[in-house]
Amino acid sequence: MPLFLAPLAVTSLLIFLFGTLLLFKKKEKTANRCFSAICFSASAWLAARSFYHIYSNEGLLRLGYAAITFMPVLLLHFVSVFIELPLLRRKHKTFYLVGAVFSLLILFTKAVIEGVIDSSGGYSLLAGYFFPLYCAFFIITLGLSVSFLVSALISGRFTGRKKIQAKYILISCIFFFLTTFVFIPGKDTGGLTYDLVLLYVSIIILAYAIIKLRLADLGFLVIRALIFIGVYAFIIGIPFLLGSRFRQRLIQAAGDNWWIIPIILSTLLANAGQYVYFFIKKRAEARILQEQQRYQNTLRRASLGMGRIRELKRLLKLIVHIVTRTVRIESCSIYLFHEASGQFTLRAVKGSSEDTGYGILSIDSPIVKYVLRVKEPVVYEEIREKRERYSSDDLLALESQMRFMDAEVAVPSFIEERLIAIIMLGKKNSGGIYTRDDIVVFSILANQSALAIENTRFYEEAKRTHEQLIKAEKMATIGTLADGLSHQINNRLHALGFIAGDILDSIRLRKKGMLPPENEARLFDDIENALGRINENVKHGGEIVEGLLKYTRKGPDGLAPIDINELFNSSLEMAMFKIKPNEMKIISNIGDNAPKVMGNFAQLQEVFFNMIDNSYDAVIQRKAEFREEDYRGFFEFTVQRKGKNIEINAVDNGIGVKTEDMRKVFTPFFSTKSSSNKGTGLGMYVIRQIIEDNHRGKVSFESQYKIGSRVIICLPVAEG
Repeated sequence: MPLFLAPLAVTSLLIFLFGTLLLFKKKEKTANRCFSAICFSASAWLAARSFYHIYSNEGLLRLGYAAITFMPVLLLHFVSVFIELPLLRRKHKTFYLVGAVFSLLILFTKAVIEGVIDSSGGYSLLAGYFFPLYCAFFIITLGLSVSFLVSALISGRFTGRKKIQAKYILISCIFFFLTTFVFIPGKDTGGLTYDLVLLYVSIIILAYAIIKLRLADLGFLVIRALIFIGVYAFIIGIPFLLGSRFRQRLIQAAGDNWWIIPIILSTLLANAGQYVYFFIKKRAEARILQEQQRYQNTLRRASLGMGRIRELKRLLKLIVHIVTRTVRIESCSIYLFHEASGQFTLRAVKGSSEDTGYGILSIDSPIVKYVLRVKEPVVYEEIREKRERYSSDDLLALESQMRFMDAEVAVPSFIEERLIAIIMLGKKNSGGIYTRDDIVVFSILANQSALAIENTRFYEEAKRTHEQLIKAEKMATIGTLADGLSHQINNRLHALGFIAGDILDSIRLRKKGMLPPENEARLFDDIENALGRINENVKHGGEIVEGLLKYTRKGPDGLAPIDINELFNSSLEMAMFKIKPNEMKIISNIGDNAPKVMGNFAQLQEVFFNMIDNSYDAVIQRKAEFREEDYRGFFEFTVQRKGKNIEINAVDNGIGVKTEDMRKVFTPFFSTKSSSNKGTGLGMYVIRQIIEDNHRGKVSFESQYKIGSRVIICLPVAEG
């Protein structure tokens, strides 16, 4: 057995297995069958050449040439399916018939191949009188494949993914065409000849167009098979090629045992071949996965970033920015489901999609209906191909909408069965296609985005709930101040009434001439004095209303330097509408030189008021429950600086909190107040929310039952 036959046999077997794998793929079934038949044809030719060198049987060689006769026909069939030319498809039977005729002539007559002459290490064909027609058939058939592909590319028939596929298939056809000029003379000098090399290259290129560009999806199984073919057909074939080319020299050097030298070299390379195979496979897979790994790194970074964002608008802007910049696409937009309207509204966009005019996607729009049905990403190229293959109004509408929106891919974001968003991706800047790996990565990103969107919505809902609780607590507090406020306002109104009535009486008496002369001389002085008293009462009433408005209004957002004395005094002024001075002594240890704090005045006023109010209620409750003879309640407010913070201590000697209730103090709607003076249970909860969430401060609470309580607050000092 000639040594150079091993790589031919291995290659024949691998090409056969590769064709068998594609044969059972359902996707692009016709194209896959054509390519499988091409593989079987090439495999049969290689096998026939191998066996001829073993058995020197001319029939085996004729069988191989009969099989290879169908290769140009199969390639033309494959191209016609790819280009979708109905006229060419109808002529397939003619080409297959001509190929069958030539095959029969090769097998059973000498019209094409008259005979085979053995030569040194190979063979040569004796051409029959139909051999020129046989060569012309090869050249014309392969030339048609090339010309149809070139014409389709020049005419702009292909776009996107299919255009790239067409280029690879054209290159493969050109290599097949070049193979013909080496193959037709019918010579084989043994080993890896030029026609074999060209055939390998053409099959590998065509396989790449099929696999990588999603005509079929065999993944790394095919890639490894192709690498295996390359390694064992070329690397291990080296010693066999040397043995066949330099056999005479080896005989002169080693005599009858010359074959031992290529065998030893073959054994060494065979052992090294597996390491070469794994090395090349690893490098190839790393190269192929390079883009996917970059996307995955982007996904991880985006996921980490999305998890920290609590504002929905900012989150959506981050997603479109990361996708367009890192993945390098022309545009990205996010349509978010709006429950009130039942539509998907455009909430974030970057790139050329800003001009699409699609601000809303209704629930009945083609894109929404399709993703709800298939629950997976929608690729424009695939939809266009399906629409061309199947005449469907739904597919036509979907294709038209995606084309108008310049969307190459629509990626749905689901939470369980709920579609909450659709991410529309534009074309890649490089002009490349979206591979299956891309779609998988974007699907993961969409799922992560869905979770992040739900988190932001939950946070915003919780934030609204907190604001409503704070507002409810404010309204409840105003209710507790109602008696004091109404008393203060009524006092002003009564005073105004008495003053106005006294002056009106004096004026009426003056008009009737009944006013004593001494009083008439003082009338203007009395009017001036009365107006002054009215102005004073109005001013005081205005201050009451202004204080109430400051407390009830939200106030400006953001933090600013605040004077602690002013803050405490305004809070105390509000509290005095409820507190009776003789029931609780208030002690302020702030000092005139206390540093300012960074805060929101309206919010901190509410905190200070709640502390005073809670202490007052605790003092009143202790008086009512224990009736201690010498007890006098107090509230002491102390401020001291500690580094870059101000520590505020609010201490009272009220009833305190029981040990078992300490862990519930900051829980909303929990109250330790007696039923006769039951509070809302929101005071301490509101204090913590304002200090820790809004001011990045710290609040703690200490208490002993029947002794008193202490609230400790730390706030940052205002710089400068």
